[in-house]
Amino acid sequence: MSMRLQPPPSPARRRLLRAGLAWPAALGVSRAASLSPALAAPSAPPGPVHRLADSLLEGLLSHDPFWASQLGLATPEQAASLPRHLFPDGQAAWRDWVRRSRQALQPWAQAQPDDPAERCLLAVLRHDLDDFEAGLDFPDELLPLHHLGDDPLTQLAQVPGNGLSALDSVAAHQAHLQRLAALPAWCAQARHQLRQGMVQGVVLPRPVVARLAPQLATLGRTDPRHNPFYEAPRRLAELRLSGADRQRLQARYRTVLEREVLPAVRDLAAFLARDYRPRDSAGWGGLSGGAAWYAHAVRSATTRDLSPQAVHELGRQEVARLQAALRALADRWGGWPAGQPLGRFLATYGARPAVRPFRTGQEVVAAYERLDARLQDRLPALFGRRPRAPLAIRLEPALTRDTASDHYSPPAADGSRPGVFFAVVTDPRQYATTGMASLLLHEGSPGHHFQIALAQELPLSRWQRFVGHDAYAEGWAHYAETLGGPLGLYEDPDALLGHLGDALLRAARLVVDTGLHDQGWSHAQACQTLEALAGLSPREARVEVERYMVWPGQALAYATGRRGIEALRERCRERQGAGFSLAAFHDLVLSAGSLPMAVLEQQVLEGAGTAPA
Repeated sequence: MSMRLQPPPSPARRRLLRAGLAWPAALGVSRAASLSPALAAPSAPPGPVHRLADSLLEGLLSHDPFWASQLGLATPEQAASLPRHLFPDGQAAWRDWVRRSRQALQPWAQAQPDDPAERCLLAVLRHDLDDFEAGLDFPDELLPLHHLGDDPLTQLAQVPGNGLSALDSVAAHQAHLQRLAALPAWCAQARHQLRQGMVQGVVLPRPVVARLAPQLATLGRTDPRHNPFYEAPRRLAELRLSGADRQRLQARYRTVLEREVLPAVRDLAAFLARDYRPRDSAGWGGLSGGAAWYAHAVRSATTRDLSPQAVHELGRQEVARLQAALRALADRWGGWPAGQPLGRFLATYGARPAVRPFRTGQEVVAAYERLDARLQDRLPALFGRRPRAPLAIRLEPALTRDTASDHYSPPAADGSRPGVFFAVVTDPRQYATTGMASLLLHEGSPGHHFQIALAQELPLSRWQRFVGHDAYAEGWAHYAETLGGPLGLYEDPDALLGHLGDALLRAARLVVDTGLHDQGWSHAQACQTLEALAGLSPREARVEVERYMVWPGQALAYATGRRGIEALRERCRERQGAGFSLAAFHDLVLSAGSLPMAVLEQQVLEGAGTAPA
């Protein structure tokens, strides 16, 4: 990122994750950062639409106490509660909230406020509530967990590292214990929903269930040394407690974990192993009603009225364009063996010892820090406004390292925590330098770090800062990768090749995601296509494909969003002529928080003094 509404939620709900960016912890949206309530709301322009948006956001927070905790806005009751979207009362409450929210917006149906900020926010609210309502048609509660780790089990096992709780007081530990004590009921309800999914033809694909098994085994271990749930009681040592208080809390942790949580986890794991019947098809086309479900996912992720077929064709065109650019670059070096497929060339080139110099994860982090230091002197040429929050670079935690993608976690608005780029390093000896510059631009500055940290600092409504849109968030980060040339990071031919290879992967995602979910591709076909088109290793292709399998449509946001920003930049350049400023354009794109692409276009063109077409 980004509201949690535990996954896999419908695409409409899932977009809420992107406010704080990255999704799930395994993918990186280790959730929105904890924000001080006093600092979480910079003074926004007053007006009735802003007041309405604030009221609606409070309603959203009530549906996901995890999200409220990570924003630092949870009530004591929310801080001790789990999300309820798997339960009938939670589902009914969500539907009722969407209905009442649309009614609240109805008086504004045709309004066009004079204040540009109000006009922009109103357009965002209309889009988002339409999207939420469309998502009500799809039974996301039947798929309550997956291998990417965005479920209460995995999230509570990662406290305090993921922003849910700092565990810095007795009250925080007591609230965490109440959440842990609620996990057995959640596990039972998840099992019920999985059974219902078998009845209704909405089940997880077989490879995803296979990935879940070792994760649940880890979370069900009785040995405290190897179970991440036990990190919370270990944190008691950091508090100044009387001996009696420490013993009381330690005893309560032992009871809740050993007698309640761990047996529930093992029961859930046993159900998946013995009774659950996963599907053999890889895409959502294999689900009951899956075609309509995926079509909605495409519209939600791209914030455009695009069909899966149109996206697939766009992907083919983008792949061909980038393959031609890579071939021209490699031919110029004399480095492309005759007759060798592009994917094979990229894989072979990226395997050279010269681009795999690392022996430890910390060596990788140090190399990223050197790249980031080079960036800092060059960013002012392309950006008039930069976030105050610093950026830190860290390694992905061990629990999610094998299934994670590199990701960004937002800073705390009170300055207590920086923005963090989490690098996933499973084997440092196999970590190539070729893609590092492009990845840092995407996850760090000026990508996600600029977009998210700036949004926290601007005088915007909370809705614009906390409710996200994939096409904008990932589109901006992908666009940021293209700035490596003017920022001086692609002077190294290896880095330029890595950038083009990364762009090719984004284009291939358009082909493979739609191939999986709209055209009925198998898991093997999707993996083989990614290997051939983008030069991924078999493991890299598998991780990518299995991400698309449980997060349909999200992978489409990168290239479609980047193309939208580039097209908007060229419109501004053409209309402004000699008066065009790239830095001013970038500041406009980042000036109003997360926006649907059509609203972004309107906002930038108005701000640039050019009338929308």
